Amino acid sequence: MFPHWEAHEPSRGVFDWDSYMYDAAHGYYANAVTASDLCQSRGEDVIVCLGDALWNTASWTDTSNDTDLYNYVFGIAQRTQSDLWEPANEPSNLPVDMTLLVHRFDIACQAIKAARPSARIIGPSCESIVSGGTGVAYTTSFLQSGGAALIDILGVHLYPHGTQVAGVNEPVSILAQMAYLKAQIAGLWAGPIWNTECGMNVMPNNFDTYPEADQVRRAFQLWVLPIAAGCERSYLYAHNQLQMGFQTSPYLGTSLLATWRSARALAKKTLASSSVAGLQALLNWTDGTSSTL
Repeated sequence: MFPHWEAHEPSRGVFDWDSYMYDAAHGYYANAVTASDLCQSRGEDVIVCLGDALWNTASWTDTSNDTDLYNYVFGIAQRTQSDLWEPANEPSNLPVDMTLLVHRFDIACQAIKAARPSARIIGPSCESIVSGGTGVAYTTSFLQSGGAALIDILGVHLYPHGTQVAGVNEPVSILAQMAYLKAQIAGLWAGPIWNTECGMNVMPNNFDTYPEADQVRRAFQLWVLPIAAGCERSYLYAHNQLQMGFQTSPYLGTSLLATWRSARALAKKTLASSSVAGLQALLNWTDGTSSTL
């Protein structure tokens, strides 16, 4: 979830966690804290992402005021009771000054841990680590600049940025770039890696309009293949957006669900055994060479 600082703290020390906020006054912002309550009532993990709050503050403060950041993050950490936190979202896209990022990241982490000692911190969650992106260099710099000591989980965003619906370039890109990332951060990070965001937005049309086989392969490529590439978890972003997710797919409850289950099991088995043959089977299926897993 992405809470908006100014929506929940419209002025210094005045917090609003529970109001209905999907209105013009709040920029049609659906209350992320309420959404967190609903998810946690169902026993679901919630990653609270502070978005760009570290460098794009509420209007009544600025990045020189660490106390304001601490108080806001402490307040929302107390309120949501989540144990999974991403203090930043894709800082490599701007890119944000590394010294500022690590410093503000540290302030946010202190507040989260003070409110939730059991919390786990994810970061820096860069996009993109693929060819042409700045994410690998930025992630490496973050770890070297003190970021490694602040996180429990290394976050990445594995968007393949291909154009073909079922082409081989996408899975090869994911596997190759994960291997490149691991090589660059060797000696800097040996902990878990999570793919905290991926989606179908590389497709030119709405996802639910494509043939069933293409939908199944794409869902596998973007959601499950990262596990085979070495990610401990892989999250689909924007499930309910027509170009990013497959909420409206007619195959959601049948072939997509079945494929997710079988492919996830196979990906884990492949990762555990380091089976070249198993990995080739995954690639053959994703690029259409083979029709079965």
